[in-house]
Amino acid sequence: MLVIEKYSIDSLRVTITALMEAAGLKVAEAVMELLTGVEKPKVALVCGKGNNGGDGLAAARHLTANGIENDVYLIGSAKSLKGEALANLQILQKTQAETLNFVTKAAALDLSRYDLVVDAVLGTGTSGELRDPVKPIVEGLSSYPNMIVAVDMPTGVNSDDGSVGEFAVKADVTVTMGIPKLGMYFSPGRELCGRVLVAQIGFPASALEEGRVDSYIPEQNDIAGLIPELDLNTYKQRAGKVLAIGGSKGMTGAIVLSSRAALSTGCGLVKTAVPASLNDIFEVKLTEEMTLPVDDGDNGFFTPLSSSGLIEHYEWADSILIGPGLGNDPQTAEFVVKVAESTRIPMVIDADALSVFKERRSLIAHLGASAVLTPHHAEFAEAFEFPIDMVKKNPVSLARETAVKYGINLVLKGAPTVTADPDGMIYINPTGNPGMATAGSGDVLTGMIASLIAQGLTPKDAALSGVYMHGLAGDAAAAELGQRPMKASDIIRYFPAMFKTLA
Repeated sequence: MLVIEKYSIDSLRVTITALMEAAGLKVAEAVMELLTGVEKPKVALVCGKGNNGGDGLAAARHLTANGIENDVYLIGSAKSLKGEALANLQILQKTQAETLNFVTKAAALDLSRYDLVVDAVLGTGTSGELRDPVKPIVEGLSSYPNMIVAVDMPTGVNSDDGSVGEFAVKADVTVTMGIPKLGMYFSPGRELCGRVLVAQIGFPASALEEGRVDSYIPEQNDIAGLIPELDLNTYKQRAGKVLAIGGSKGMTGAIVLSSRAALSTGCGLVKTAVPASLNDIFEVKLTEEMTLPVDDGDNGFFTPLSSSGLIEHYEWADSILIGPGLGNDPQTAEFVVKVAESTRIPMVIDADALSVFKERRSLIAHLGASAVLTPHHAEFAEAFEFPIDMVKKNPVSLARETAVKYGINLVLKGAPTVTADPDGMIYINPTGNPGMATAGSGDVLTGMIASLIAQGLTPKDAALSGVYMHGLAGDAAAAELGQRPMKASDIIRYFPAMFKTLA
């Protein structure tokens, strides 16, 4: 946004005056919508000395023009303002001076008589711990019981990563200018922002292009446009073929979920390669999917010798998924290496297969853009040797760095899930819910991505589409079943509802 705003002002001659006026109007409109039905509402606008405060001052004037009684509480003195924020203050001093209050101490800020408070203190200017005089005032705002509308970002929330210090404002609605901010999608920022309204305040389209945006929130129409239409003359061999590889003694369910998810996402055929000694179990569990028993030396897990039983099937497959339920035996790790070295077919790598690459990162680069890795935070930290706390704090930057370094597509599962491609583009997924944090959910996602690749999507498009569709199916399941009792198999059951939504 800083780049976009600077380019708009310096190169396109958009004025700060126009932008602040539009921002103030959008904030006022959001406030008035929230106050619909409230008799003789009263609004307090708590403003800082910067442009965020200037937006709040402009909003106060628009509220007054629409008959909404309001008071402005400006943190500091008139001398601390400059530029357009000062200009808006001077207008209020001439038109509604009786509503202006200058405060430096939290004790002077009694908000109990207001129906709604506008937080226009810092917005995107928060970085690290708050300082006086803002800190005690935000502490008071953090316990305000009525509605709060935040301008751009709730004060105290870092707009880059959603982190907070000791105190932060919890908004019911956040009116953010131009484009969303990354911090709105990561906890605790996502919870503190409330409902996010993206306000278009006059940034030209060319300014958005100049901003070189490299982080995106996929929307429904984006994903719907990527799903291939079904050819009237197609048949199962042409509809996409997935080779699913996984399973070991005591862990037969994961690869079953992946296989079912792959077939239910629309590919024509799924062969599920499993340890031969466990094949009878898989024959019972899998119906529409074919089993492919592979010699395991009667161990109940894959060994290096198992790879020879797959070679003739590589040419058959349009995509491979590997990892669910493999187990962690060292012999199985060598098996995974042999599979990865033996084929250039697009491969989705999940679960137990991910740990194999910790000591073999050159093999990741060998797979390149045809590979999709789908780790959760702990798996990512282990495979690429990052401290887990660093992953939790910097998922976007680390995902981007890793995808670019190794030339791969990376799905970093979390809340939200972040997808990074070899060009450094980031896609932050907006679908899904806490009920999906259940055993096997990731295995379902793996099957979906492999299926979409087999149906003709690039690994990159399959990754971001699969993540969105997976969350959408989970949302459909939660809407009917509730989040708490949801199982991974329920997500698959709601694929029809998911596809209907995207139609």
